Amino acid sequence: MKIVINFFFLIVGLYSSLVAENTPYSGHIESSYERLFLPGKEPMGLLRVGALFDVNNYLAIGPELNGAVYGKRGGFITVGMEGKVHRFLTQRLAATAGLYVGAGGGGSAPQGGGLMLRPSLGIAYDLGVMSIEAGVSRVWYPNGRIDSTQFHAGVSIPFSGRFWEGHAFDHQGASKVKAGSLGVTTHALIEHYLPNSGAHNAHSTVPTKPYTLAGVEFVIGSRSWYGILQAAGAGAGDSTGYMELFGGGGYRYRLGDNLSLGLQGAIGAGGGGRVDTGGGLMYRVDAVADVRVLDRLHLSVRAGKVGAVAGSFSATSYGATLGYEERFFGLGDPGFVSGDANLTAWRFRVINKSYLPAKGMFNDGKVNRIDLIGIALNRFISPNIYLTGESFWAWQGKAGGYAEGVFGLGYQTDPYHGFRLYGEALAGVGGGGSVHMDGGFFGSIGGGIIYDIDDATQ
Repeated sequence: MKIVINFFFLIVGLYSSLVAENTPYSGHIESSYERLFLPGKEPMGLLRVGALFDVNNYLAIGPELNGAVYGKRGGFITVGMEGKVHRFLTQRLAATAGLYVGAGGGGSAPQGGGLMLRPSLGIAYDLGVMSIEAGVSRVWYPNGRIDSTQFHAGVSIPFSGRFWEGHAFDHQGASKVKAGSLGVTTHALIEHYLPNSGAHNAHSTVPTKPYTLAGVEFVIGSRSWYGILQAAGAGAGDSTGYMELFGGGGYRYRLGDNLSLGLQGAIGAGGGGRVDTGGGLMYRVDAVADVRVLDRLHLSVRAGKVGAVAGSFSATSYGATLGYEERFFGLGDPGFVSGDANLTAWRFRVINKSYLPAKGMFNDGKVNRIDLIGIALNRFISPNIYLTGESFWAWQGKAGGYAEGVFGLGYQTDPYHGFRLYGEALAGVGGGGSVHMDGGFFGSIGGGIIYDIDDATQ
């Protein structure tokens, strides 16, 4: 049995209310590719995707994902935060400097405990609708054996909009207003893979057996065209430790107000759990049927094909999702009126979690503490009750590559002199890093103390 303690947490929240100030925001979606070298001059291609929000005219901060897409380390994935500064040298040319701090690994790479640092320098050129950038970066695992300096190249696409800053439940509570808004549906995902006859385990001729995944999918866009972002991990079967990240888009044809049929495709990175995904670059195509069962509640089923570009893995996939639609103040033109937008409270948390030493934690019999860094997104459904989605990645403790994705329900008390008590019940999947997780599904309960620094920070 694992014992879990949260010995450090930082919660940063942006809240909405009808009486709060309408505030603009801006940032950019950033993606780049670099080819680094592991010990023995082994090449590995790393794809980066992040969303950085502008703090001021020079600094942007936001979450970032990294995934292996070339080489033989499919399943090497990290999650973290990047801070980046830029200064224009001319009207269009800018110098940039960034620092990424994250955790992860996989693909049997020598990542040690999993802590990843990536400082970078670059030159960016503004084309108007996007920027292109080239530069040099260093990928360093302080408690592992990865230390590589290389060139990188990428693109950056700006976005902007408005949010309502304040606390959602101070006055009139969650409400609806007419505003420029963007539809975002968050889906809880269950999917089953039936590998094709040619799929075999990595470094083996043993056929890959069927396995089941759980994860989350975000669907963003209009009534017809939309974008998707999906993250999932194996929870049942013989592929514990398999993780995947996909991004793509699709088109839906509406047969009425409550039913639509669609086709969607995506590319991404995945691997682990002995699944042979080669360098990690993957693709998928799905046919989707979506039914609106309540005003904002969606149920969908899907079937399709998923596979690795350079590995033997390919499979037929079947899945189902349950999603809840929100409308946020929109990207782009803040004056555009597209319908009702929900003003509800959200909270973003950065959490450090430790698993205390216990027998049976590792497949090879090791006994030591594991430290994980995680991010959590809470959506309040009342002043005290919230839904939560959380992702954790090992950064210390000889379990690099171990990752978790969990969902659940939380409760916090009303403040007393700024202090609150909270509790959470969670369930999800985890694996990798030689941590013994059986099929991958697990549950946990926990709680702690929160202190309200001000109306927006805890």
